[in-house]
Amino acid sequence: MRHFLFGFIFVVIAVSAVAQMLTQPSAESDALFAAGVDLYNEGKYREAIPLFAKSDSLDKAQIDSTSNRRGYSSMWLASCYYHIGDTATAAGIDAYYRFVPVDRRLTVKSDSLSQIGMEYANQGDYAKAIEYLTQCAELEKSVLGENHIFYGNALNLIALYNYYLGDYDSAIRFGEKGLNIYEKVLDKEHPNYATLLNNLAVCNSSLGNYSEAIRLGTEALQIQVKVHGKEHPDYAMSLSNLASYNSYLGNYAEAIRLSTEALQIREKILGKEHPHYVISLNNLAGYNSDIGNYAEAIRLGTEALQIRKKVFGKEHPDYATSLNNLAVYNSDIGNYAEAIRLGTEALQIREKVLGKEHPYYALSLNNLAVYNSDIGNYAEAIRLGTEALQIREKVLGKEHPNYATLLNNLAVCNSSLGNYSEAIRLGTEALQIQEKVLGKEHPDYATSLDNLASFNSIIGNHSEAIRLGTEALQIREKVLGKEHPDYAMSLNNLASCNYEMGNYAEAIRLGTEALQI
Repeated sequence: MRHFLFGFIFVVIAVSAVAQMLTQPSAESDALFAAGVDLYNEGKYREAIPLFAKSDSLDKAQIDSTSNRRGYSSMWLASCYYHIGDTATAAGIDAYYRFVPVDRRLTVKSDSLSQIGMEYANQGDYAKAIEYLTQCAELEKSVLGENHIFYGNALNLIALYNYYLGDYDSAIRFGEKGLNIYEKVLDKEHPNYATLLNNLAVCNSSLGNYSEAIRLGTEALQIQVKVHGKEHPDYAMSLSNLASYNSYLGNYAEAIRLSTEALQIREKILGKEHPHYVISLNNLAGYNSDIGNYAEAIRLGTEALQIRKKVFGKEHPDYATSLNNLAVYNSDIGNYAEAIRLGTEALQIREKVLGKEHPYYALSLNNLAVYNSDIGNYAEAIRLGTEALQIREKVLGKEHPNYATLLNNLAVCNSSLGNYSEAIRLGTEALQIQEKVLGKEHPDYATSLDNLASFNSIIGNHSEAIRLGTEALQIREKVLGKEHPDYAMSLNNLASCNYEMGNYAEAIRLGTEALQI
């Protein structure tokens, strides 16, 4: 499977109240800080400067660099310089010198809640992280106000962890709140505002809202070219993301154009051995595979593999990803033995490096299941797919889109073995999960409908097959457009169902339309 590098990266503001806290300031620093705040509030900025400078010096020397209690004094120091008209010095001390500084005595509890939440996130327990960060956000909202950057930062972290849990609706809801705060505090031409636009674009893409993803991603791109210029990593990231959204809509030529530009920028500013350059190679390989340029896909994928071998060695997750991608491209041209060899090597590396309960290990199992299914080893495909399903249930839960994908794969394998009732049961469960998590207008929901239509058609339930297939066709027309390959596939499937029912004229009409696409 292709590995896209998305821009869902949380930008931590310099004085964010949502970073890890390891230690507290010393009593001496606290005393200097308190005296400085009193002078600042009296408008005695020059007198406050040496106090904040000393407090900041103590904090930098005594507090771990990852602590969110470490940057408060520098924020006040920068604000003092800003108020006496020395903007250059202020900007050199703290990037957000224009903000009203925060009294760290008011945020002790929210900082502690944030610390706990981040610790849970580092352990992969995103549900617990959200629980503590939600408490942190509510405290910051009540103490600092609903338009404060700290509150916005907390919301954006909550959005991020909901995204990791597959709750894309919640991710969008919290992300939009954070974006609104950033717009008010930072304005629309700030790089961090562009990053949040990219985050929301990724979430919308995950829900199948590709047009909205393109709109948000394009807005982010325009901000980044204005702020950074075209030769900047963030600009390349936005290009890469936009390429992926276009590929989902079947706009492969545009995806290749955007991805090629991203590749060229990354080669120039990062070099050929940088991970992001390799990801661009992988993405381009995937798009070429999508349009049938399999030789080019394998060439690009092999280059990516060789770079990762040189930089990371063979026992690295990224090397396994490149093996996995090459396996997919080989399967596309019917080299199933090579696909299984490469996929098995990727599986073994992931087992050793990541462990058997990692989502990428489950992904390798799933891919191997697909290759075995392609060569008719359905029993082995079901064994591998069932193991992958059990891992994803344990790690991600049953209401995750990836769990539904594996259900669909198992349904197809069971159908191939003639277990049609089991195929329908698994496919129906996948459909119900996708309806709940992704909504009825998502391409994956349409795929499940199409699969169920196929299973029903095989056992002679042609009217039900036509009903399901028609719903899939309507969704694909609305979401993907009439020129997308999946829309053509739905037309072909419906043509077959109508032919089986003796509706030959309708079958010819549908088949002809599919042929023209």
